[in-house]
Amino acid sequence: MKPIEQKVVGENGDCLSACIASILEREDVPHYLDEHWFLNYWDWLKEKGYSLHSRSKRYKPKGFYILVLNSRINPEWLHAVVANGNEIIWDPSPFKYSEKPLGERKYILELTKKLD
Repeated sequence: MKPIEQKVVGENGDCLSACIASILEREDVPHYLDEHWFLNYWDWLKEKGYSLHSRSKRYKPKGFYILVLNSRINPEWLHAVVANGNEIIWDPSPFKYSEKPLGERKYILELTKKLD
């Protein structure tokens, strides 16, 4: 895991792209905003040999994963951070939202390497 900060902050921030980039240790992850964002990331990751899975907020993944929660700045926004076990490992926001009390967990996104 290589910490990569998000470049866009606010309601349309790229925290999810930054989390994926951090886990994959690559800086060329696109930033998708439209209503098909999950499928767009799915397709992009598939080309790179990975799968993206949406999990229940109670799911306990092994290794690094993306935790999506309510933003502390605006509860109507979502914010993504990298976690491992029960611990937040990296908050890509320059404002370090995760250093404040966390917002409500919404769901977990897990990246898995596709087997050849």
